[in-house]
Amino acid sequence: MKINKISLKRLVFLIFFLFIFNAYFFSDIFKHIPVPVLNCYANPTATFACPIGTIQHFLVVNSFSFLTIGMILLVGFFIGRMTCGWACPFGFVQELINKIPLPHIRPPEWLRYGKYLFLLIPVVLLPIFWVDKSGYSVTYFCKICPSGALGAGIPQVLLHPEFKNLLGLQFVAKMSILAFIVIAVIFNNRFFCKYICPLGAMLGAANKVSMIQMKLDIDKCVKCNRCQSVCPTDIKIYEEPDSPECIRCMECVKVCPTKCISVGMKKF
Repeated sequence: MKINKISLKRLVFLIFFLFIFNAYFFSDIFKHIPVPVLNCYANPTATFACPIGTIQHFLVVNSFSFLTIGMILLVGFFIGRMTCGWACPFGFVQELINKIPLPHIRPPEWLRYGKYLFLLIPVVLLPIFWVDKSGYSVTYFCKICPSGALGAGIPQVLLHPEFKNLLGLQFVAKMSILAFIVIAVIFNNRFFCKYICPLGAMLGAANKVSMIQMKLDIDKCVKCNRCQSVCPTDIKIYEEPDSPECIRCMECVKVCPTKCISVGMKKF
């Protein structure tokens, strides 16, 4: 398959950030700082903190992470969900898995709302309201996060085999969820990003107001759907250029036969 310039550039960025976010030697300096991608804090090589884990942690201790929320708002305002397409390690892994040549399955569109439920319930509500007798809660989304299972669960068990027995059913459940996501991604690219990811839900909400925008010359568009055929999140850009599903990967820009898609700054 021929790799276009945007695909190659994005591949370089994804590999670069995969290294940066897992540069073990710098973890002592930066690991308390969240970045706008899913890369589990418990990963032995992780350089930074996961924003979703950080938000839950502060809610569990009845506090508020101004740094994390501020970072998400700032990134969202400038580039929207672009970090999902150009920097997220777990998104990158999903795209690699999806290269397996099997038929594509398209679930119902309403399932995309699932990520908002995951953001609301296990990330926000459960850590606040579901507490034990001593008044403590836990980071519920972290308990089921497949990114954490891949980046932290497996490496930690390989380094410390005794952890597997200590975690028991929780480890089995988490690995089962990861296996389901891997299988789902084979048939539907970025399945987790589209239907589950709470960080994608937060950043996607900023797509309509972010400074970086996908632009469409509707008069040139012939609705050939080539944009959808290369889109990791399976959207038709001509229906909603500032869709919260768009990860600003720009793959559609290169393949558009009429060159009606572009990237530019939002006019306020």
